Amino acid sequence: MSSANASSKTKEPRQDSRSKKPNIATSLTCGSCDQTVKKKDVALLCDLCNNWYHINCQDVPEAVYEFLRNDEYANKSSSSLKWFCNSCNGSAVKMFQMITNMHTDLEEVKQSNKKTA
Repeated sequence: MSSANASSKTKEPRQDSRSKKPNIATSLTCGSCDQTVKKKDVALLCDLCNNWYHINCQDVPEAVYEFLRNDEYANKSSSSLKWFCNSCNGSAVKMFQMITNMHTDLEEVKQSNKKTA
C-alpha cells in the first residue's frame, strides 16, 4: 500500500515509484474518484497498475493501511507485500494462479526427466 504520508508501498504520491520523495509538481488523480491525490491524503499505490487510490475509495480499512505503512518491508522496493486496487486484484489472483500452475508443471517435468535419465 502507499500513502501520501509514507514510503515505498506507503510512499507519498510521486511520478517515480522508486522515489522516496513525492514529485510535488506532478498532479496525481485517484483511479476511483478522479480527484487529486494530495500529499496529505491517505492513499495507496497499486503495485500492478501504478495508479494512486484514496483508501476510502477502495474500502481499505485504516488498520490494514496502518499495518502496511508501518511494516518495515513495505518500505523496500523488493518487498513481498503487495497491494492491488479492486480493478487489478482479480487479474493479479489469476496471474499468481497461472504462475503456481506453471511451477507445479515444471517440477513434474523435472521429476519425470530424473526417472528417465
